[in-house]
Amino acid sequence: MTPPKNQPTAVIRAEDLAELHCLLDPDYPVGLRTIAEWLYVQAVEDENPAPTKERKGQLALLALRQTERLSVEEGGNTFYFHKAISYRATVRDREMYAQFLAGKSYDELARLYRLSPTRIRQILGSMLQNDRATRQGTLDLECNS
Repeated sequence: MTPPKNQPTAVIRAEDLAELHCLLDPDYPVGLRTIAEWLYVQAVEDENPAPTKERKGQLALLALRQTERLSVEEGGNTFYFHKAISYRATVRDREMYAQFLAGKSYDELARLYRLSPTRIRQILGSMLQNDRATRQGTLDLECNS
């Protein structure tokens, strides 16, 4: 399975979510509602050809079931959604990062990739920051005596 490509943020209209909202209780928690909505939107966008009303109902039920499963399995835990910047980085950016780690300078990379040194610094800066955060994790600075 290939990872999804970065897509622009979708504009969601209330009428686009009608099938899902029919299944949701008005008191359904906001966070779970948001997850269900995004799962539903993605499922509808992935359908080709465009789904029928009946199919949208099936996709709405699937999104709700997935949300409930996630709630049961992960509910009550601290759950962090990582932005996965380096995972989603382009092949070019990963190549550039590997060459930087191997010793190439910003200027050398700028010439090689026909980008400005400033842009190279921006790309590598976000990758370095993400890489560092991944390796270091979070530090517990509280003293528990």
